[in-house]
Amino acid sequence: MFIMMRLTCEEQMKTLGRLPNFREYYNELVKILDKIEKLATDQEKKSMGATKTKLHQKEMVIGQTMEILRRVKAYAEVNELPELKGNVNYAESKLRKKPGIVLQAICQIIHTECSNYSEPLAEYGVTQRMLDEQQASNDTFFEMMVLPRFAIIQRKGATTAMDREFKKVTRVLHKMDRLADMLETTNNDVFTNYRNSRRVINRRRGRRVKTDARSLAGGRIVKMPVRKEKEDAGSRMGLAKAGMRG
Repeated sequence: MFIMMRLTCEEQMKTLGRLPNFREYYNELVKILDKIEKLATDQEKKSMGATKTKLHQKEMVIGQTMEILRRVKAYAEVNELPELKGNVNYAESKLRKKPGIVLQAICQIIHTECSNYSEPLAEYGVTQRMLDEQQASNDTFFEMMVLPRFAIIQRKGATTAMDREFKKVTRVLHKMDRLADMLETTNNDVFTNYRNSRRVINRRRGRRVKTDARSLAGGRIVKMPVRKEKEDAGSRMGLAKAGMRG
């Protein structure tokens, strides 16, 4: 963040560093910006981590359920049990397309049906251990379906923390800007380079809006205000003439 400004400060630090406490303020700014970067990165990792964990558990539940289903279907076919066959007649491809809460409910139904036929199903390889493991995985999957919501709450917390850090950035930049103003008459080249690194110019409905260089943090654009410059008489006159022509 603030790449151009940081590069300019590093290049001009020989001069800027002579200003009272400028170097200390700059070092403080770098630490705050690094902290914001870390908050944004952690925020993204937590969100992605919750989703990946849920997907892994979903695959485990589907795999265990299908292993049981193949044996139950065979038992229902051989023993001509159409009701049981209808209750467990799910293809793996269809299970994968089901929303999480629906998939969890289907897997629970299958577990219940198998429990009702546990003794005869044992001959077809459906053991109590298989049923217990499938039940445990399904319960865990149900619990994990709330993880994304917790991740959202964590993201909101991280966003609040970043907002606090950006307020610190504003305060530090204000001090640095005031110090840099001291160079306007004594070292105008350094002053101009510093001020240019602190702004971009956006045109909105014909107006020039001056803001600091844009900074991406957590997927949003943050704009830091800079000192408003005085317009010279020529500029005001030009605007007045343009208004008269309009």
